Amino acid sequence: MSQKKGKKKRSQKRHSSTVMGTFKDAYKALQMESPGTVYENQQLVPIDPNQKEQIQKIDSEPKQTSDFENFFNDLLDTDQAASTLHDSENPSPNHGPETQNPNPPSSIKTSLAGANYYGGFVKGNVSFLAEPENLYDRNAVKVIQNKKMIGHLPRTLVENSKTRRAIIDIGYGEITPFEGILITFTSDRGKATPPPKIELGEAIEPSTINEQTEVSIQPSKPEDTMELLDVIINGNYLIIKTDQGDFKNRIDYAPPDIIEKCKKHIGCNIELSVRPGTGAGGKTWKELGWFVNLSKASAVKNTYKNRKTVRVLGGPGCGKTYQMMKIVRRALLAGIKPEEICFMSFTNVAVDEAIRRVREEIQSNEFDYQSEDFINFSTVHKLADKLGRLQGERMDRSKFKKFEPILINHGIFADFGYETVHTKLGAPESITERIKSDHMQLISYSRATGTNYSEVLKSYYESYEDKEKYIKEALLFKELYEKFKQDNKLTDFDDSIESAINSDRINFTGFKVIIIDEAQDLSLHLWKVVTKVINNSAAAVICGDPDQAIMDVFGASSKYFEDYPVTSEHVIKRSRRLPKSHFNNLNAHHQTRTNHTFRPLLDAIEGLILHIRPKTGHSALAQFIDTIDPVKEYLIMSPTKISVDTVSKALYKEGINHFHSNVRVVSNAKAQINIRVQTIWTSKGAESDNVVLAFLRPGDRIQYRKYPKLRYVAESRSKESMTFLGPYDG
Repeated sequence: MSQKKGKKKRSQKRHSSTVMGTFKDAYKALQMESPGTVYENQQLVPIDPNQKEQIQKIDSEPKQTSDFENFFNDLLDTDQAASTLHDSENPSPNHGPETQNPNPPSSIKTSLAGANYYGGFVKGNVSFLAEPENLYDRNAVKVIQNKKMIGHLPRTLVENSKTRRAIIDIGYGEITPFEGILITFTSDRGKATPPPKIELGEAIEPSTINEQTEVSIQPSKPEDTMELLDVIINGNYLIIKTDQGDFKNRIDYAPPDIIEKCKKHIGCNIELSVRPGTGAGGKTWKELGWFVNLSKASAVKNTYKNRKTVRVLGGPGCGKTYQMMKIVRRALLAGIKPEEICFMSFTNVAVDEAIRRVREEIQSNEFDYQSEDFINFSTVHKLADKLGRLQGERMDRSKFKKFEPILINHGIFADFGYETVHTKLGAPESITERIKSDHMQLISYSRATGTNYSEVLKSYYESYEDKEKYIKEALLFKELYEKFKQDNKLTDFDDSIESAINSDRINFTGFKVIIIDEAQDLSLHLWKVVTKVINNSAAAVICGDPDQAIMDVFGASSKYFEDYPVTSEHVIKRSRRLPKSHFNNLNAHHQTRTNHTFRPLLDAIEGLILHIRPKTGHSALAQFIDTIDPVKEYLIMSPTKISVDTVSKALYKEGINHFHSNVRVVSNAKAQINIRVQTIWTSKGAESDNVVLAFLRPGDRIQYRKYPKLRYVAESRSKESMTFLGPYDG
């Protein structure tokens, strides 16, 4: 008798150990469920197949979607986009598995993990969503049926990145009690039977939306806020007391600064971020008293729920700008107003090109708008400056002139100068004056990257013989500079960025669509601004090419672009600019490029690569000038500004009209201007039928070898011919 009781107790103990424990343990247990164990609810009652007809009638009525909703549902999924973004041919061998669009695999039959935990299912269609916010498995793929999460795919199935991508992108499932899930695939997403519509709300956060999710987007009301009253540490649990009740978090799974953040916000109104999905009894994790992170609540937020953020990767000439302008057109057709569309790029050239393309879209589609209506097309710097809106005057040349005597009195003589810059091609009204100062550039680099200023100085002056002297002078410059600004109520650009980051004005932009071009060239400072803008929009598209990230030396980092959390990613695989020989040249000299590779069009021209190599660069330049065809267009580039100036003087001497760093240089009023002369640093986004790379002095060759991405940009501008001038062997 006692023996039977003992067995019963051991049995009860084993049962209780699987029912309760940490959430991590429960999640692991769900992944280990047998493929044949399929349940309808938490009472572990097997589904009766005879009930299917009655149950499947739930939510079977089709729902109408507005043009506004369809715009977000189909973002980057039009026929035109598909033909551009997805190459039907075999992908390049340089493609990584995450960026390929492989041939559809055979059907897969698998189990459902977590059916009893999430409340069961019925026979019918299911869809699959990535769950990157899953704290215990970033590769998790959840299974959705009738707007509800019913479990996960087994971890062993989705740990293969190629299979996981195929399931999420082109996989559709049908689930049957006691048999599991049959996943089939289609290579034609436009003709495939779509998955059930999912309306995302409290249970699924915006960051989990993927390409197949049909989203009902409406401007949200301000998030629920609560006052944080106290913070308590109880063993491994962090408990916060609020005016809406207590919430807890596991310290070992929480963000590293969570305790300090909670204590900092005692007495403030806060917003909680919670794990998506449901827990025991079908309740949300917030209802069960759990939270993941918190943030200080704004009084009012102009936010939109169910955001969709898409990353678009494409090499030079792949048509990123074309795709972005198609998104603008579709947004307008969906009823989104011009002022609700924000286009940002790193350079004025890219912004001007976007406005020109918008003008063409307006004319071709007969929109009742003018290009002037797109008031939020600007550089990222200008947007940050506008959002910062600091009081006081800007530090400019006239103000810095008053600062010079202070520097001289402290023994700082040779660290400043000025230059006149034309930010737009041939536009005198775009003239601006910039202060040239190594010390100011180092201060800006420190602020842009979030790096300690002393560490920046140590690194910069490492190879100097008297480095301690230079570091001491740089520290003194910064002290004097900040005091001068404060005493005279002056601000600089970096001040505006920090103000924008910390300002609530960024929550009131009213932007519904955000498009960011050349995103690989943004610094950490600017990404903080961009992230806030994206978080207060309905949808965002970030475009770029990490291989063209030439602004790293000024504080940018392409890693922020590559690692930014997105709901889907598209790789444009064909360059419409590059001739075949130029593409082969890039492959030969840039073998360490990222996995996001591309190829020229099948019918691309062969193209020409020419070399003019006399003993000096100047004689090569003279030889080239004799061959210039006045009817053809040319883009002449050099790594250094001094060589660009030399080219411009030589052209002027020969009576050849041209643009010199956007400045119109005319010696023959009757002749047209088909030549641009500028540095490679300012040429990203530019293209020309004929490109000339001038190496007139040793400094040009040194820079070209020192910065591989600068060379990559230079050698990918041409549509027909590329000529190397001077003693450079490639």
